[in-house]
Amino acid sequence: MIEKYQKKRKICGKTDNQIEYLKKIYSNDLIIVNGPAGTGKSYCAIGNAVISLQRKKYEKIIVAKPMRGADVNLGALPGNIHQKIQFTFQPFIDIFLDFITENGFKELCQNKIIDMLPITYWRGLTFNDCYIIIDELQNCTVQQLKLIISRMGQNSKMLLLGDVEQSDITSKNAMQLCLEKKEKLEGIEGIAFQEMTDEDLMRNKLINHINKALFSV
Repeated sequence: MIEKYQKKRKICGKTDNQIEYLKKIYSNDLIIVNGPAGTGKSYCAIGNAVISLQRKKYEKIIVAKPMRGADVNLGALPGNIHQKIQFTFQPFIDIFLDFITENGFKELCQNKIIDMLPITYWRGLTFNDCYIIIDELQNCTVQQLKLIISRMGQNSKMLLLGDVEQSDITSKNAMQLCLEKKEKLEGIEGIAFQEMTDEDLMRNKLINHINKALFSV
């Protein structure tokens, strides 16, 4: 179904870390990716998810994130619950539209082939034959991480994306825990870590210079 809506854009890494990231996606079932915004974490994930769906490796793409971030309370956002959710997932929608036509994206969402939902609504679900992308892992609690991992069903791939430096919660967050347990997790077949840096930034190159000027010791 997705083939008729696909654009001809290809996904390929532009930096050494992005190339390594894509290799790890191809060869592992659980990939934990830590790094600054704008380094291709989400873009590579969505692009590969669309290609995997087209090749019929998976039946659905699931995109999820915690409903908190950047000091914005969900209740303060305009619209009903569906409009609020769309507002928070807009960055992912923009990426999908780089790979799929707008009409195609709408139809795939209506048919639940692409599904975007907050982690809050995951309890009781199991995702079989799914390509699962979790964003803002640094804003998930340790308890939410247990929920996320336990939802992964048969023949599914899961990517956990985040930036440990950008957490909006004060207690230990899920990305911190994953990085603390990195050595143990990397010893499990099928699990990989990828670290992205400012050198992988795909946004305005000024960002890298500004970050160094403002935040480097």
